Amino acid sequence: MQMGEDIPVNYAMRNATADLSQFPDFEEISGRFRESGLTPYRYNDGVYALPEQQHFPMLFYRKDILNELGLEPPKTWQDVYNAIAVLQKHNMEFYLPIEDTLNNANLVPNSTFAMLLYQNDGTFYTEDQKKSALDSEISMDAFKRWTQFYTNYKFPLKADFPNRFRTGKCRSGLLITPRITC
Repeated sequence: MQMGEDIPVNYAMRNATADLSQFPDFEEISGRFRESGLTPYRYNDGVYALPEQQHFPMLFYRKDILNELGLEPPKTWQDVYNAIAVLQKHNMEFYLPIEDTLNNANLVPNSTFAMLLYQNDGTFYTEDQKKSALDSEISMDAFKRWTQFYTNYKFPLKADFPNRFRTGKCRSGLLITPRITC
């Protein structure tokens, strides 16, 4: 409870925890979670923890601003790139959060980078799970695309999301929030 995703697998590598998939009700209990929620807890065909929570990115947008600019809510990354051009032309911003890693000893990967990586069939680890796959062409391309939001498109690194979204006064037209807990 209340520990990083790395701890259960760390213990599993040392034979210091039980494989939950060996319990008779594991399928029933694990069915309460999305498969992606179990991924951080898998090691050598076993599962060594269950998630306390699951996070997922959500797109929040202001209908009034989109209507005023003649935009539809984006459904693809190309739609996002198209919207960025229109927003910036009207001195507005799109916001993609960068998670605060100062207080996160586990250094969880950025959710936007992970999204770009997985949507392009990339992975964090090689198929045998024994080394990083972050040197792959797909990973490098996802990293480049992610960082271009902050370099080429000048997305803000930090923003007071609730107030900027609510008032619209800070030139915030279209925003993506940090991961939401369900």
